[in-house]
Amino acid sequence: MQSTYDLNTVIIIIAFLIVLILISFLVNKKKDLLRSKLGSIKTLNIISNSMIGNGSRITVFSIKEDNYLVITNKSSISNIIPLPKGITNDQLTSGIKND
Repeated sequence: MQSTYDLNTVIIIIAFLIVLILISFLVNKKKDLLRSKLGSIKTLNIISNSMIGNGSRITVFSIKEDNYLVITNKSSISNIIPLPKGITNDQLTSGIKND
């Protein structure tokens, strides 16, 4: 089945694509303003992100008030481990060895 497109359909498709391009342009132009407005309500916060060797990466992040640890590798499945409540953000990011 071959269908033909009438002039109205072509105009609607072109107008839709132009609107999408304009929205994309405006978002790219105003991204700093959008980040400042939307950044204040984020619930995921990356606390620490480090390479530990051979393509492995360790990431400590928090969701709301809970902290989690994940170790990622190119060839293995990652597990998310919840950290104990006693570890605070100050201890994780202070740079001081906490024994």
